[in-house]
Amino acid sequence: NRYRWYFQDRLIQRVDASVESSLVDDLHGRRLDRSHWIGAEFQTPNGDWLNVNWQPSSEVLDDPFAIRPGIVIPAGDYSWDRGQISAGTTRSRPVNARTRVRHGRFFTGDRTDYSAELGWRPSNRIELGGEWELRDVRLPQGDFNVRVTSAKAVYTFNPDLQLSLLAQYDNLSEEIGFNFRTKWIVQPGNEIFFIVNQGYDLMDDHFRPTENETSVKGSWTYRF
Repeated sequence: NRYRWYFQDRLIQRVDASVESSLVDDLHGRRLDRSHWIGAEFQTPNGDWLNVNWQPSSEVLDDPFAIRPGIVIPAGDYSWDRGQISAGTTRSRPVNARTRVRHGRFFTGDRTDYSAELGWRPSNRIELGGEWELRDVRLPQGDFNVRVTSAKAVYTFNPDLQLSLLAQYDNLSEEIGFNFRTKWIVQPGNEIFFIVNQGYDLMDDHFRPTENETSVKGSWTYRF
């Protein structure tokens, strides 16, 4: 559910208040997972924005859960609250940026997430970007950090043909993955994709290929 206010000739052009809920039960009606999102978003006339929200959650673990090797969360019924604030500039700018901080309880401990994203459009054909994310988890059973770094490059030949390359690395798996995609719009509603996913293992100072997936996908629309 969302309610929106519009303002004329103000620093803030639009304000959104929203509430969203998710509930998962088993076949006997027993609650397994529940989340609520309560937030507000503020947007300026040029598209820059600020978002704040609060998320109370709960989850039932019937069995101990190994969230990391050697770090096991006991079975039980857990509830926690987390707050988030994020802000960003409109993507229509030649240089755009986004950042987010989320903090709160997490199972038996605490968790803080940080992320930052930067994009650059040197021309109407080229789009470059990078993103960094840190998940700092502190539990009585043990602490760990997850760091994810990604970069992308997109080249648009024309409105119907686009090439994109995405690379992503995380410190837990010590793997880097590449995604190459070609998108061709044959005509509106009819599209063809050529996709290559390639993974590499960087453990022990090696650069060893681990998996490859190549696919061709199509989407065709018939109108009667």
